[in-house]
Amino acid sequence: MDSINKALIHAQPPWWIQICHLAWIVLRFFWGTLIVGLLINVIATLVFLSQGTNLQTLFIGRILDWGSRHLLVIVLITVVLLAITALTWVGSRQIALYAPQKLQSASVEQAHAISRRDGIIYRAGYKRRYFRYLSSRHDRLEVNGLPRGLEQSLELLPVFVELCLVNKPAHRVTADPIKPPDTHHNGRKKIWDYLLRSREHLVILGAPGSGKTTLLKYVTIALAKQNREALNTPYRLPFFLFLREFQDDIKEDSKRIPTFFLPRAIEKDLHRWGLTPPTGWVEHQLTRKGCLILLDGLDEVAEKETRRYAVDWVQRQMEAYRSCSFVITSRKYGYLGNELSYQLAF
Repeated sequence: MDSINKALIHAQPPWWIQICHLAWIVLRFFWGTLIVGLLINVIATLVFLSQGTNLQTLFIGRILDWGSRHLLVIVLITVVLLAITALTWVGSRQIALYAPQKLQSASVEQAHAISRRDGIIYRAGYKRRYFRYLSSRHDRLEVNGLPRGLEQSLELLPVFVELCLVNKPAHRVTADPIKPPDTHHNGRKKIWDYLLRSREHLVILGAPGSGKTTLLKYVTIALAKQNREALNTPYRLPFFLFLREFQDDIKEDSKRIPTFFLPRAIEKDLHRWGLTPPTGWVEHQLTRKGCLILLDGLDEVAEKETRRYAVDWVQRQMEAYRSCSFVITSRKYGYLGNELSYQLAF
């Protein structure tokens, strides 16, 4: 087995997808040849007609004469071919779902060769799998504390009640999970109002149990499923990370020349869930297309010193990836003394 084959673990597509893929290649060649042939005949006919040649003596003239006498047959054949072409195209698109799942030890050149296996661009198929991963991981509202047999997880989008956000200085945010926020200064707004308005970074502060994590999950799923609110935003790709899961990496990175950047954190998180991205895919999304980066639980970084390192790390990522917007959540105590450039509190 060569080094490229050693670098991947992939699933074999079903037989019908392979047939559709091969048929689509054949039909694509057929339609291309037919169109080019017709264009050449039309050009040649126009040249001969300009020289006074009778149309009936030309090849295309005989084709038109035969077609006028068998019009119904031609229409039926064309409709059948178009239907078969459409079906094979739809089926061949599914082969991207069975592209290599993990790149373990391949060079950049090998990774690009892998990503174009059988003429299919792996990157396109990966984005669809990434959206399905977001749904399977975050589109669940855990319901605990019910009697045995009644506990279940619910889909988040249908039952989520949007939270209202209040823009105010961090020191004025209440830490009381019961007391409602004072709203007479700036009023209440939904998170979509801020995401639609600008690309500024947001910090969401709230008491324990106020729904900060659930709010970020809701935004993630809404963007992944492209619901009505998400379609109106400039964001098309969310990345959701729990800061507590990277506190050790961030702490170690603070002791040397920084090498642990946002793409590496995202790739590590995806690899942990068995969805290792193609080489360079995350970096491409962050630097060229712009994404919404959702960082949850600054206060859950336990050590005070490490929390300061985490804030510095987030600030560096904001500077490095200016085309992205960041949303960070924290309890009040975890944010005071560790302020970022922008804040949105509720």
